[in-house]
Amino acid sequence: SGPQAGRITPLTDGFGGDLDPTWVPTSNRIAFSSTRDGARHLWTVNIDGTDLRPLTSGPSQDERPALSPDGQTVAFVAVRGGERGIWLIAAAGGPPRKLVNVSPVSGLSWSRDGTAVIYAAGAGTWPGLWSVSVADGQTRQIAAPGAVGEPAWSPTSDRIAYLEASTTGQAPVGLSFIAPDGNPQSAKSLKAPPALLGGFTNGMMTWSPDGKRLAITAQAAATSSSIWLADPDAAVPFQKLVELPLGPRIRGLTWTSDGALIVGQYDSTSDIVLMAQDATAP
Repeated sequence: SGPQAGRITPLTDGFGGDLDPTWVPTSNRIAFSSTRDGARHLWTVNIDGTDLRPLTSGPSQDERPALSPDGQTVAFVAVRGGERGIWLIAAAGGPPRKLVNVSPVSGLSWSRDGTAVIYAAGAGTWPGLWSVSVADGQTRQIAAPGAVGEPAWSPTSDRIAYLEASTTGQAPVGLSFIAPDGNPQSAKSLKAPPALLGGFTNGMMTWSPDGKRLAITAQAAATSSSIWLADPDAAVPFQKLVELPLGPRIRGLTWTSDGALIVGQYDSTSDIVLMAQDATAP
């Protein structure tokens, strides 16, 4: 806390188009997407920026990696063979495997038991919440209220968080929750802080390893980006962690095992930065 809160430390050089970080606790490495070889592929690197290794290659566009709960498998969104879909690859490297041809409009998140991957994709008028089985690629829709963005399954409970945009354009983007079975009695919504006029517009989020809070970004057009911490069970659920200078935008957000945040930040260049964990007062 104090002067160290929100302190930002660059982890990559800002010239490789580095985005979409996800923490790999089994190896203390980061998996991320990068255009450093010309196309957007997946790479891994040590937390100190050393020992950079390609994870995917070839005539493809690979992005939005998400690590399985056991740390062994990376799910990612890819355009391969002219088709967009969700693919899997071992975190240690190897041949990728196509899971399903779908067109996610969000990042991916694993079920806490590692048997499914959830994502937001078209479901009629607005995006809905979907799950795909890792075993057989079968998809099913989860009946979540409203328009769904950036779903994230808690690592410690059967609770899915997602950013809910208004389907009428009258309300800011808020934070909502639903159980994996879509039971409407499990639905819960939290309004964004009044200081965020558009709410968590163009946001991304990730659960802390202990499942107690989420880190969420807000980045409405023509405003500075900010990162907030959300404790859905607290009387005051939102606390601002940091506000970035006008310009940089965020794509990718992940917690380290010890509670720091790693952020993919882009402007005219893109890099991955380490952010101190504690929140400052809003």
